[in-house]
Amino acid sequence: MTEIYVIRHGETEWNRKKKIIGQCNPPLSPHGRIAIKKLAKKLSRWAPFDIIYSSNLKRAKESADIIALQVGYSKKIRVSKALQEIDYGILSGMQKEKAKQMFPQYHNNAAFIHPQGESFNTLYKRVVSFAKKLPKGKKILIITHAGCMRAVYSYFKKQAFKKNMNMTINHDMIMECSIGDQGRKKVIILQL
Repeated sequence: MTEIYVIRHGETEWNRKKKIIGQCNPPLSPHGRIAIKKLAKKLSRWAPFDIIYSSNLKRAKESADIIALQVGYSKKIRVSKALQEIDYGILSGMQKEKAKQMFPQYHNNAAFIHPQGESFNTLYKRVVSFAKKLPKGKKILIITHAGCMRAVYSYFKKQAFKKNMNMTINHDMIMECSIGDQGRKKVIILQL
C-alpha cells in the first residue's frame, strides 16, 4: 500500500490580501509559520515518512523545512517543479475580484490559458504525471499548493478537474490518499 499525505503550504501575506499568487514567490507570513508548525504537530501522528516532496516555490519549501524538523525527517526533501502552483501569467499579483471582472474565464474554464501563463488542464496533466511516478509501497508527504491539491483530489476521485477547480483548500487541510496493491485509489479530506 502506498500512503500519500498532501498539504498546502502555510499562509503568505498575499493569501491574506486575496492576491493571485500562482508562481510568484512570496515567503510565509509570521502567521503562516505559526500555523504550519501546528499542522506539523498534527502530521507527526503519521510519521515517520519515507519521502517528503515539496514544490520548488519558497512558501512550500519553507513549510516543508518546518514540517521535516517537527516530524523528525532527516533525509533530503525532494523538490519538484511539477508541484508548483498554476502559472496565472499576467493575472499574478492581481486581486482575485479584479481578475474575475477582467477575465470571466478565471476559475470558470479549465481550458482557459491565462495570458502568458497556463491552463488548469495543463496543471492537472503536470500533477497527475508526477503522481503516477511516485514510488510504490511508501509513506509520502507532499507540500504543494491549492491548485495542485485540487488536481490530486480529482485524479484520485476519478473526476473531471473542472468539477473540483473551485474546491476550497484551506492551509490546515490534510488530504490522505492511498493506492492499494491492485491499484485501487482512495482519497479523504481531513480537517483536524
